[in-house]
Amino acid sequence: MGLESRQERHAHVAVRTSAGGQKALHAGDVVGRVPTAALLLDDPRVSEAHALLTLRRGRFVLLSLRRLLVVDGTPVREVALAPGVVVELAPGLHLEVEAVHVPETTLAVDAPGLGLRRLGPVASLAGGPTPAMWGRFEPRADAHVWSLASGWRARVGDAPARAVEPGSELVLRDVPFRFVRVPLAATLPRSTQAGGGLAPLRLVTFYDGIEIHREGHPVLTFGGLGARILSELAAFGGPVPWQTVAAELWRDDAAQGGDLRHRWDAALSRLRRKLADGAVRSDLIRADGTGFFQLVLGPEDVLEDRT
Repeated sequence: MGLESRQERHAHVAVRTSAGGQKALHAGDVVGRVPTAALLLDDPRVSEAHALLTLRRGRFVLLSLRRLLVVDGTPVREVALAPGVVVELAPGLHLEVEAVHVPETTLAVDAPGLGLRRLGPVASLAGGPTPAMWGRFEPRADAHVWSLASGWRARVGDAPARAVEPGSELVLRDVPFRFVRVPLAATLPRSTQAGGGLAPLRLVTFYDGIEIHREGHPVLTFGGLGARILSELAAFGGPVPWQTVAAELWRDDAAQGGDLRHRWDAALSRLRRKLADGAVRSDLIRADGTGFFQLVLGPEDVLEDRT
């Protein structure tokens, strides 16, 4: 698929490297030396997972994961991308933003127990008692969805691929997955089962602080790592690897591997205890079992991001 055809269908950032290479990057893409990086850089000064591209409230932001980025001579932890912005990854190694494209609408999938989820260039779907979606090719999934210049395609198991469009439906282990076109700004995760008759939530995130408002309950407020976890999950607006959030929380720490995972598990456990003590529903933070976490909002919940 050519660069131009993908650009027309998906939110993307077109970048050119100092070596002259050109690449279209999408939300969730990693820049670095890891083999699965969307932009693979052959340079020992580049970390395996050096930076992550995310789409926050309709704008692309490049986040440093290991080392600071440099823009106009200033080290930064993140940078909003726009045409003409030059990001230095290491001395003499930089990315120049050539174009940014964020469409007004995008294709999404809606399923009971999963909610409304925006599709990226590739997605994997699973039905059953706990429906799931991964923003990558997952071999164990029941179905895979991907984009072509001519539209979207889907394959269930070993069956032939078929075209899908708004209004199409796939039934995977008795769970119907319906494809819909939605405004890009309206694709935060929503769970059709999360409410369970409980009062809707209004979450106000200040990054280092959180307010949770519910009718008939006092306002629940807390800060620290728990607030930052919720703020990060809210900002990403979809499933994100725990390593990505942990790298944001402990940026200036040398913790790696098992130590970093221990810190993440401990902080998440404390946050869940605080939510349980405040009678907030247990599925506000959901893990998919493969290391991805997300903030799950019900149809009547409201998120106010004031970070």
